[in-house]
Amino acid sequence: MKTAKEARIEILKRYEESPRNWHVLTGRDPRGYYDTSVIHQEEIWFFKEEMINPYKSVGFAIKEKMGKKLDKVFPLSFGIRPLSLNNNNQKPENLDERMFKQIINSALQQKPVPISQIRNQIALQGPFLRTNNSNAGLFKQKGVDDILRVKVDKLISKKYSHLKQIYG
Repeated sequence: MKTAKEARIEILKRYEESPRNWHVLTGRDPRGYYDTSVIHQEEIWFFKEEMINPYKSVGFAIKEKMGKKLDKVFPLSFGIRPLSLNNNNQKPENLDERMFKQIINSALQQKPVPISQIRNQIALQGPFLRTNNSNAGLFKQKGVDDILRVKVDKLISKKYSHLKQIYG
């Protein structure tokens, strides 16, 4: 188990080396914690986090091995893709809906690239798959939901108890 921040750093390094075949699922558990599953090849990272302010979250992550790759399950892989605007003077805020969709669809046809290779002014990050019922199926299958929830509960009680007083 690592802090969510440590796991993100590991994932960023891995993504930089191998930017293809990543998948990200996000959701919220019944307590309101943010659940994120990051899948690459045969590995999956389970995150459980609490937002302590609009710019910072705290939590933990567990990395597990899956028995198989899920590359064929999801139609598009997560990644960073440069967006190219036809006209260098064209700004994203000046695009109409049709042009914007065309640019996004074009970007999604590209393979994801390492962050260090992005030279464009603007890039597309995603797609994220959002689930209404958290990532409960994946979490419970691996038995990590309770472990992560207890760790986050303890962290919040110890370092951020004011959040429980404010929000209940």
